[in-house]
Amino acid sequence: IGRDDARHTLVIFSDFECGECAILHKESNIFGLAQLFPDSLRVLFRHYPVCRACNKHVDRDFHFYACDAALAAEAARQLGDREATFRYWRLLYQNRERFDENPYAYLAKEASLNVSDFEEARRSDAVRRRVEADIDLAHSLGVEGTPTLFLDGRRLMNWRVGPGGPAGQDVKKATLRLWQTLLRDDETQIPRD
Repeated sequence: IGRDDARHTLVIFSDFECGECAILHKESNIFGLAQLFPDSLRVLFRHYPVCRACNKHVDRDFHFYACDAALAAEAARQLGDREATFRYWRLLYQNRERFDENPYAYLAKEASLNVSDFEEARRSDAVRRRVEADIDLAHSLGVEGTPTLFLDGRRLMNWRVGPGGPAGQDVKKATLRLWQTLLRDDETQIPRD
């Protein structure tokens, strides 16, 4: 997401079964940030399923279906335009409690992707290699869980102000101010509502 020549690059290692990742990817968070800081922020998404089925760097399965979801997400990326890809990813996060039902083809149809092309891509070596490359990159950077974020090469330990944040502050506005500070963007106005 964002312009290739943006001043800042945010790399996110994510897992589609991860609850915190789902919070991070809601439209009001990362998608909203990219729209709020269009000249300042470029966001790159990378896979880090915390599942031994495809990730040799984890010692136990935290998310049993995360590898399947990562392959499905990557297949959608390879087939769809940017909007279709993000639509599919949103559907994955919204349906992460249903991964045991293998909903990936159904969700592809909901995202307006060609289902037979999607299924072929999901089983392809190219998709598997891309997920494996993301996992290996994450491991080389010391990623152990998700979400893990790097802003301009620096690992971010705090990417949002949680419910236990400053008393009396709106959490969403406080999080936007945090990002404004991280991006050193004094020109973007934080919405008042």
